[in-house]
Amino acid sequence: MTNRQDEILERLLELPTPFESRQETGRDEWLDYPAIGLVESDAPNLLALMATESFNAALDDTKEVWIPMHCWRALAQLGSLEAFDPILALHEELPEDDWISSDVAEIAILIGQETLPPMAAYLARKDKDEFIRGNVANSIGRLGCRHLAIKNDCIRVLRDQLVKFKINPPSLNGSIISALMDLMALDCIDTISRAYEADAVDLSVCGDMEDVEIELGLRNQRLTPPSYGFFSDDVDFPEPDPSDFAAHFPNAGQTSHRGEKIGRNDPCPCGSGKKYKKCCLD
Repeated sequence: MTNRQDEILERLLELPTPFESRQETGRDEWLDYPAIGLVESDAPNLLALMATESFNAALDDTKEVWIPMHCWRALAQLGSLEAFDPILALHEELPEDDWISSDVAEIAILIGQETLPPMAAYLARKDKDEFIRGNVANSIGRLGCRHLAIKNDCIRVLRDQLVKFKINPPSLNGSIISALMDLMALDCIDTISRAYEADAVDLSVCGDMEDVEIELGLRNQRLTPPSYGFFSDDVDFPEPDPSDFAAHFPNAGQTSHRGEKIGRNDPCPCGSGKKYKKCCLD
């Protein structure tokens, strides 16, 4: 390690873990990394620390295990476009790490519009893992929602991949449709419909065609019962009791390695039957 890397590592090891921060604020909030003296020229050192195998394999009760997360969050806050491809590569190496999975979209948003081309290229790669491609699709959707100047470009990238629904994995089609729903991409409804008609969509991701139409404001209510194993968002459920949630799911929001974290499209653990992103994540 260089002297600067040693200095950065020392500062990162002094930072609270996300769980410690949550105890103080009650929320999952990113730390302010420039506030501890990190600057744009530190990007190569942060990249080196992020890729250090011993940190990515560290025990989950150590401070060292959080070093890669601190690095990718710091790189995002510093707007380091050069870090984006290495972060996706780390996501590939750690496919079960829900911290990096959940952070990719926010990383793209913070770095900015320039992340769309590498994400579009990754989404189109048939040789890449379908889960990570789906996460990239979700990230493109969130990027378009936050950077409105490229919203139509994000919709175009997603639609161009969805038209390949016959060769895409069904879960990927579901993730793309979910992202298009977030973007309220009404112009894509015909392509979405064709994917459903071809039975090429994993219904566990965002429901069936009626759910999509309801989400996009094209339908007021279901005409048929849902045919999948979880409830539709338009069903009236009682509001969950937060204290009940905390008692029964003490680790919610914390996968393996750095602690369990719930996926945005997973059924909400509060028992409402809704997707997590439509319930307690809000």
